[in-house]
Amino acid sequence: MLSSYFLCILYISLIISIGFCHYLLSIYNKFSIFLKYFHISFISFSLKIKILSFFFTKTLNYTTISISQIPWHSSNICAATVLEPLSTDINTAVCLHRYHNVRKEFANAMKKKITIADISQKAGVSAATVSRVINHRSIVKPETVLQVEDAMSALGYVFEPTVPEVPSKKNIVLNLPEINNVFYREVIRGANTSAQAHGYDLLINITPINRNTIGGFCRLLHTSNVAGVILASCIHEDFLEQIQAIAPLIQCCEYNERSDCPYVTIDDVAAAEMATEYLLSCGRNKISLINGPYSFNYARKRQEGFLNVLQSRDIFVPQSWIVSLPAINFEMAYSAVCRLLNADPHPNAFFVISDVFAATVIRAAKKYNLKIPRDIMVVGFDNIDFSMLTTPSITTVSQPSFQEGYSSCELLVEMIQNPERIPKPLILNTELVIRESTASQ
Repeated sequence: MLSSYFLCILYISLIISIGFCHYLLSIYNKFSIFLKYFHISFISFSLKIKILSFFFTKTLNYTTISISQIPWHSSNICAATVLEPLSTDINTAVCLHRYHNVRKEFANAMKKKITIADISQKAGVSAATVSRVINHRSIVKPETVLQVEDAMSALGYVFEPTVPEVPSKKNIVLNLPEINNVFYREVIRGANTSAQAHGYDLLINITPINRNTIGGFCRLLHTSNVAGVILASCIHEDFLEQIQAIAPLIQCCEYNERSDCPYVTIDDVAAAEMATEYLLSCGRNKISLINGPYSFNYARKRQEGFLNVLQSRDIFVPQSWIVSLPAINFEMAYSAVCRLLNADPHPNAFFVISDVFAATVIRAAKKYNLKIPRDIMVVGFDNIDFSMLTTPSITTVSQPSFQEGYSSCELLVEMIQNPERIPKPLILNTELVIRESTASQ
């Protein structure tokens, strides 16, 4: 009788324990998503094992499993192994089945992908703002970053900032002092041909570099991911050093003689001497020089060559016949030539430092009924395309502008690929092209 009483108590305990397990599982179903965020599902599972083990130990001849023998530190406990002896009881089997369903739902929830749309909705911001926080948080307000990060944490999104890949430097900057001078068109074409052949993009920058602009130009080089720089203007050596500290540098056409920075150019002195000697050989000794701004190296050098020849021949020209214009501008040059031709005496020949200026001499001569080349001869410089199209066509010093741009970029690429190599200056040849402005055809 005492044994029956004891079995009755055990049976009642069994019913109470199974009911309590059902209650725990219902709570687990309701709060499984909450438990996911704190990664404590294995604790709940362990709790159920402890409760079941407590009530069923030494009951109905089931195998006893000590609590200390269960590997609670593992989140991958096999429920079937731990509870296998209990599965013979129908109520316990149901409990185990429901537990596996809960685990399956939890695993599916863990696998759910958190999207930017989910985060933006949770944070109350746009998807674009979430994207900026993930990829470019430096441009987002700190309070917005905190708001988005809180939403990420609430949703279980683990943000792992990645180190951005440093883009390869594939840009070469060509700095020009101006864009109106048609001479630079061929320089650009030559540099671009070389850059494209080596897989670089050529960026054109039109900024006269001085103490007011050097800071902005250096910032441009930093932000544009520049591999190298081609300068087509003569700038102070201090500015050259600042640029060289950022990227390899080469000077094109114009150069600073006081700097050891490599350059590609022509011999402007020799070219001017050649043109002046030719005009003298044509019997002209009243020669005027129409020059560009003295801030350019070419203007100083070509005037030097012009005066060298006149002084060697003891030929005097008035100082007013040597004109320096502030820019390569047709209107300014036309006004200056008209003033000279309207004077008495006036020049019978012009050596000009640009074919644009040569075209103004032809037009001004027609205004004063002067014939070219009978009354006035003119020699231009550069040999740009329209020098062949004027009437009469222009005798000119052919400057290899395409080759200057091309060679400058080629040397720059060598410097980029081999930083320790410093190329020597490259001086290209010029030639005099004889046309109708000095010889009747």
